[in-house]
Formats: sequence, C-alpha cells, structure tokens
Amino acid sequence: MSSKMKKVMKDLGYFPDTIKLICRYDKKHFFIVIVLCLIIGIVPSVSLLLSQQMINGISAGKNLTIVFIYLVFYVLVSLLSEYLGCFKNYTETYLQNNVNYGLNCMVMEKCKKLSLMDFENSVTYDKLQRIQSEISFKPYQMLQLILGIISTAATLISSITILILWKPWCAVFLIIIPVLSSLYYINLGRTEFEYKLERTSSGRRSWYISRLLTTDSSIKEVKIFKLSDYLIDEYKKINKRFIKQDVDYTKKHSIFDVIHETILHFCSCIVVVFAIISAYSKEIMIGNVVTYIRSISMVESCCTSLLSNIYSLYSNSLYLKELFEFFELPESVEEKRCESKKIDCIEEISFKNVGFKYRQGKIALRNINLSMKRGEKIAVVGLNGAGKTTLIKLLTCLYPVQDGEIRINNQNISDFSATEIRNNISVLFQDYVKYEMSLRNNVGFGDVNKINDNDELNNAISHVGLQGMFPNGLDTQLGLWFNEGIGLSGGQWQRIAIARMMVKKSSVYILDEPNAALDPIAFNKILKEFFEYAKDDLCIFITHKMSSVHYADRIILMKDGYIIGDGNHEALYRDNEYYKELYDKEMNNN
Repeated sequence: MSSKMKKVMKDLGYFPDTIKLICRYDKKHFFIVIVLCLIIGIVPSVSLLLSQQMINGISAGKNLTIVFIYLVFYVLVSLLSEYLGCFKNYTETYLQNNVNYGLNCMVMEKCKKLSLMDFENSVTYDKLQRIQSEISFKPYQMLQLILGIISTAATLISSITILILWKPWCAVFLIIIPVLSSLYYINLGRTEFEYKLERTSSGRRSWYISRLLTTDSSIKEVKIFKLSDYLIDEYKKINKRFIKQDVDYTKKHSIFDVIHETILHFCSCIVVVFAIISAYSKEIMIGNVVTYIRSISMVESCCTSLLSNIYSLYSNSLYLKELFEFFELPESVEEKRCESKKIDCIEEISFKNVGFKYRQGKIALRNINLSMKRGEKIAVVGLNGAGKTTLIKLLTCLYPVQDGEIRINNQNISDFSATEIRNNISVLFQDYVKYEMSLRNNVGFGDVNKINDNDELNNAISHVGLQGMFPNGLDTQLGLWFNEGIGLSGGQWQRIAIARMMVKKSSVYILDEPNAALDPIAFNKILKEFFEYAKDDLCIFITHKMSSVHYADRIILMKDGYIIGDGNHEALYRDNEYYKELYDKEMNNN
C-alpha cells in the first residue's frame, strides 16, 4: 500500500471517532435519524416496483381493482416518505443543536486546561483558530454527510438489487466506474484540506487586517496615519493568492467531473439499450423496462451523490482530525497539580535560583533569588524586557518553573494546585481585559461569588474614584460592541480593572504597570488608596516608571533577566549606578 493511501486510511480512521462523539451527546436521536434515513432510502425502489406492477397490470389487461390496489399502496408509500422526511428534519435539527453545543463546550473545557504557553505557541494557536472558525458548521456538515450517505446507500443497494435480479453483470458494470473514481475524489479532498491548512496563518493575518479597518479600537489610528489604502492592498495580496488556489483546484475538480459523468452515462446507455432489446424480444414486459431504466438512473444518481458525499466526508474528516488532535494536546502540568495541600494565607514567597527560557530560545530569567513577606510593599522596576512580568507569570502558575524552585510558606509551589495558588493571589495585568459586558461583570469577575454583592462591588468602585459615574449603576453596559453600551477612556478602563482586582480578597496583590493609562495625580491617589486597602498583605507592583517607587518599602531592580539591586530608594540611588541612571534620566525628562 502506497504511503499516500496509508495516510488516507489513517485520516478516515477518525470517522468512527466522529460517530462516537455524536453518540456521546445524543445517541437516541442519532439512531432514530439513521433508521429514518434507511427507510426513506428504500422508499424510491419500493415505489418503483409498485409502479412496475401497475404498468404491467395495465399492459396485460389485468383486473382494474388489482391495478388500483397497487396505486393505493403507491400513494401510501409516497405519503409515508413525506411524513418520515418531515420527522427526520425535526430530529436532525434537534440532534445537530445538541452536538454543536457539546463540541463548543468541549473546546472551551480543553482551553481551560491548557497553559498560557500553549496559547503563545503559534502552532497550537493556529490549530485552535482553524477549529473555532469552522466549528459552527463543520460538525453539522459532517452529520449531514453521514446521514446522506446512509440514505443514498440504502437507495443504491435497493436499486442495484432490482438490476441484479434481472442481470447481475449490469450492476457490476455500473458500479465499477464510481468505485474507481472515489479514489481520485478522496485525493482531491486531501488537496483541498492542505490548501486550507497552509493558508491558516495568512488567513488569520487577512482577518486581522480586516478587523483593523472595521473596529472602533483601531480606526482612529488608521484614519490619522492614512493606513486604509496600504491595509487594503495587503488584504488584496493575501486573498488574490487564495482565489488563484481555489480556481486551480475547482478547474481540476470540474474536468474530472465531466470525464466521470461522460463514462458513467455511456455505461448506463449500454444497459438501457440491452433492456430495450430484451423488451422487443419479449423477454421482459414494458413495466420492467421502465423499472430498469429508472433503476439505472437511480444508480447513476446515487453513485454521483455518494462520490460527492465521500469526497466531502473525507475533507471534513481532516477537519475532525484537527479537532481530535486538539483534544489530545497535553494538559498544563500546573492545571493538573494535586489538590491535597491547602493555603489559608500566603505569608512568605521565595525564589531559589529560578531561571526561565521561552520556546523561541529567549532567556527571560537568570538565577533569581528573592524573598518576600506579607505586609511588604515591593516595587519591581526595570526597562521593558527585563523579566519583570515573567517573574509574576511563574508565581501565578501561568508558566512552569524550569530551573530552581519557588517556595510558598516554605513549601515547593509544585505541592499546590494552580487553583490553590491563584485563590490567594489577585493580579492586574498590563494587558488587562476590557469586558464588553456590564459594570457588574467587569468588577465582579474579580470574584464571581460576589457578583451580586452590590456593597462589595460599589466599595471597590469607590476606592478607584468611579462612584456615581455610570447612568445605570452596576448594570451599565460598558464598551461599544453591544446595544446601549457606553465608551470609556483608557484611564477609566484601568480603574475598573483595579477595582476588579480589589474585589478578590487575597493575601498577595500584584499590579503590572498600573500607571500605564493613568495621569500621575490620579495614579498617586489610587495607589495610596490601594495600599491602605491592602496594608496587611503583600503588594507587588511592576513598573518601568521610576517616579512610582517612592510608595514602596522595598525596590527590586531587574536587568536582562537578573536581579541587580534590592533595597529602598535611598540605598539604591546611593549604591547602584544603573538605578541612579534610570531614575535621573526619567526625572530630567520630566
């Protein structure tokens, strides 16, 4: 067996897994639909045999009552087919909704178990994007194809049976061409999928360019810097290549369709001619001739339909291969840590010779040794890329510890689950989320158990100076994506993010560049409020702005992944030349 054929067989091996997946969410309705498809598939052949008996009865001059009995059965069978078709459509829709809902939940559940590094890996992210972009319709197509194949196969087998009972060679003659053609169609299906696979990254870039031109968050810069023409040209370059690929592929497909249909029709004509000759020689009756001609037509139609469905089924099975491979991705070690040890409160954190390197080879942290205790107010400072944020991602179990160890209350961090660690840490990241939802959601997401606690939420909002600013209070819709939403400034969004962090009662609070969107006066006020709010807890704030360090009891200075200074402002300014240089440079620029 050739390597290509082995690959095809391996890809089709996901078909049984697809059936299992469908049955997992709605086995009952799946089997009901299969039975309905089989019955509906057999009905055309039954109707054909009944019409044959009517025609032969008329030709032979039989009793009119017998002919009408066949007519009644013919009408009843036709009505039954219509009724079953309506019921099938209803059941199919019900089944499809359950499968789509279940698959979307599975993808979200899987994402929950992946690490941050998985999302930062372009290969994994591309796979996720392909799945998400097609999950709303691909499983539906797959289900439709499976049911279509079952129904068509039932019609084909029953039609072939009629011909076999007359002349077995006719059936073989008509079937052999579609069987050989199916191999080529499957190869076409793989080619189409490989086109889509290869263009995933470029397709995502195309989507991103389109988004830049169509969303409020970017259109301001696009207009000010006159980027529209440039971005549209980039969009055209990407999509012109896609169009050329599609045209070339469609050309190949169409040429083979013409060749296949021509050969199949030629074979059918030969069988029809033989049936007509048999009728002239009185071997068969006229009703049989009509039956055989219509059976040939049904075989021809079913073969074409089956080939089309098999081609599409294979193409869709390659998508499902992506889906199953995504589900098989290894889960984050941090997410799977045991839940045996509990933390009531984080009293002390220590880093022992900690190092970390990204997948791309960039070293972010080198030999970090650091201890922090509850009640301290610590500033972590340094230029962009010094390793400040990576340090926090390790502490919050978003990245695994590669070298050295982190100890929580003098126990290795790996002794605790990621959930247990995060229950005791509240973080405001530099790239915090602006939820296009209500103010209640935006603040209450800090602790979803308090999302209906108006006093807690309003208290946090008050601490960041936003009380009384929203027309519908906590139920005010924020953002401009949905109806009745209100737009906010960058500083207002950041205050809401700080309020969200404050709602979560923790023993460690971390602010990553909390002054990024705030003016100095507003930031100083909020920082004072925050430190008073968390005076008994460990507060860590990361910044590259040296003007903020006066609020800290202690300053950690980082450069190129190393800690090169640890002390208060006065000591570092006096003894650390690099710190003095950074501080003076910023103060002089101000």
